[in-house]
Amino acid sequence: MLKAFINTYKVVFAEKANGFIYYLKKLPLIGKKISEGLYKATEVKLILGFVVTAFAFIFVFLGKAIYLGLMIMLPASLISGKVGNTTEIALHIFFFLSLVLGPVVNALITDNQMEAFKMISVMRVESGNYFKSKLIYKRIINFIHFLPAMMFVFSPLKGFILTVELIAFKFIGEALQLFIYERTNIILNMKVWFTLTIMGVCLVLAYVPPILGFTLKVSPTLFSMWGVIIILLIAALSLIYIMKYKHYKEMYKETLIKISSFDKNAIMAEATFSDVKINEKKFSEKDLNSDKFKNKEGYEYLNAIFFMRHRRLLTIATKKRTAIILIIGAILVAVTIFIPEIRQDIVSTLERSGAFWVFIMYMLSTSERVCKAMFFNCDASLLRYGYYREGHVILSNFKARLKRILTLNLIPAAAICICITAVIISAGEINGLRSMIPIFISIICLSCFFSIHHLFLYYVIQPYTAQMTIKSPLFTIVNMAVYFVAYMCLNFDGSNYVFSIGVILVTLIYSSIALAVTYKVAPKTFKLR
Repeated sequence: MLKAFINTYKVVFAEKANGFIYYLKKLPLIGKKISEGLYKATEVKLILGFVVTAFAFIFVFLGKAIYLGLMIMLPASLISGKVGNTTEIALHIFFFLSLVLGPVVNALITDNQMEAFKMISVMRVESGNYFKSKLIYKRIINFIHFLPAMMFVFSPLKGFILTVELIAFKFIGEALQLFIYERTNIILNMKVWFTLTIMGVCLVLAYVPPILGFTLKVSPTLFSMWGVIIILLIAALSLIYIMKYKHYKEMYKETLIKISSFDKNAIMAEATFSDVKINEKKFSEKDLNSDKFKNKEGYEYLNAIFFMRHRRLLTIATKKRTAIILIIGAILVAVTIFIPEIRQDIVSTLERSGAFWVFIMYMLSTSERVCKAMFFNCDASLLRYGYYREGHVILSNFKARLKRILTLNLIPAAAICICITAVIISAGEINGLRSMIPIFISIICLSCFFSIHHLFLYYVIQPYTAQMTIKSPLFTIVNMAVYFVAYMCLNFDGSNYVFSIGVILVTLIYSSIALAVTYKVAPKTFKLR
């Protein structure tokens, strides 16, 4: 069993190292300096894979803390404001989510089937040894990851006891899955109806009773000496059953057959691009009539037809956003007219809202959706042809698309400026419009910024693959960084004038750099992956 464990993680480390090297080679500047020979350096790859795994290991601590904070402590604190003890409510939620739901639906036998296939079918590791070694390792890691957050959330002693019991329940859940399979040949957590039912029931039991004023008193059982002893005894018997179980091979074959029957690439594509998928059968005669673009030629003509035929898909988000903005604007105008005592508060808030619009314009931007639509409905097919990957073609498409994306994003930006103007005029503060001019300009600039930003990432990184997945850590990191900066701007408390000038300057500088880089790099990077 120990040998199976060591071989498994040698393969895991090598795979992670290969992935890390692959992405390093894709980075600008340093990518070309990474030698292909690094793929052959087995010892170096094992060390590199270990380092990557270690960093991932550290980040899981944060994930467990977020889980306990968002799923358990935050709801418990909100509910306790109405009905009482936060700790008891937190334990109630923890019991149903972590001690019941988790162990039942998260069986190791269906976890990471690709890894299981490589180790059992390719590397010829005995299936029982593979699953048993992985089970012990995973539970030790679970204990290490949960313990700090549990001790912080509850108390050192209670946190330790609950973590031990959590691992015990996981062993019990694994044994239950094996027992049911042995008796019925049914892998319970592969039944969608069962998984959805148990999830729904546990979520309802976790949150609804405390809201209604009823909390299951689990602490006397979980923290009593006899309660702990009984739970550990059942867990020990479960572990013995797991170690002596004889049907891992049959169970593995069945899970592999069932999972391989699903087209995972199709499922991923459906999930990633479902919001930009169109039914070509629904194109009307008007949609297919391209006569009005006779005056256009080349790729300007191609993009004009594409945006016309997909206008419902591409403009629906803009229309919805604009409609919401106008409705909110109309409500604020009505409020300033009919409730005069709060006019000044509304105007003052608008005058101090410079930083607020960064996050709002980020959320309103439709650029990423348009890029997904262009890839899914156009580029994924045409990038297979050499002529479409030529530099002048790529740049011609970029220019044509940038104009249309800018137009789509400028519409809600203009609607915001119009609504703010209407609110200030209805409040009788016409002179205040002069102080709003920098904010108006910054809103327009932010619209341009996010239009260019997403199209720039699309052409320079091109994160989408032929299998319709997103495969680019750099793309994810950059998007997360931009989201984080936009969100942090909500906390800015300084001069609106200075902030607006800063936004204008950043937009001009970033846009200039992005356009220059796109024109230089896109002909090399915009391809089908």
